[in-house]
Amino acid sequence: MIEVVRRRPVDEPPEQLWALIEPVERLPEWFGFAERAEHLEGSGVGRRQRIHGRWGNKESEVDQRVTRYEPGRVLEWVHEAERLEGAPAPKFARSTTLTIRLEPVAGGTVVSLESRQEPASIARGLVLRTMGRREVKRRLESSLERLAELARR
Repeated sequence: MIEVVRRRPVDEPPEQLWALIEPVERLPEWFGFAERAEHLEGSGVGRRQRIHGRWGNKESEVDQRVTRYEPGRVLEWVHEAERLEGAPAPKFARSTTLTIRLEPVAGGTVVSLESRQEPASIARGLVLRTMGRREVKRRLESSLERLAELARR
């Protein structure tokens, strides 16, 4: 399992942050992997959504399903399908999960973004650890900064 966790204190209450995090359509405003996002069906656990972005110089699409939903506290999804340039992406991870946690603290909230990937093979795991992990780390850090900035407005 390859895990990347990034945390950041934000000077806003969890309910204010939840209003930015929970709606799929707001993801492009702060989430570093999403240039566009759409709600496909459902709500809460089981909701399906799609994000459009870029991986390297290629257009990407990721179909996701919400697997954990605790309003104001936790939103988690798994990747169901990944595409690059409209075609199925190479399978580097057997599973990919992203968890967003909001922990109330005095004066605000600690926001955690947690990415977990189970490599599809030993060789693919090596690629994920060396190149993919660095990119995920960078995008999660950027996402936290953008979320904090958006919350301040």
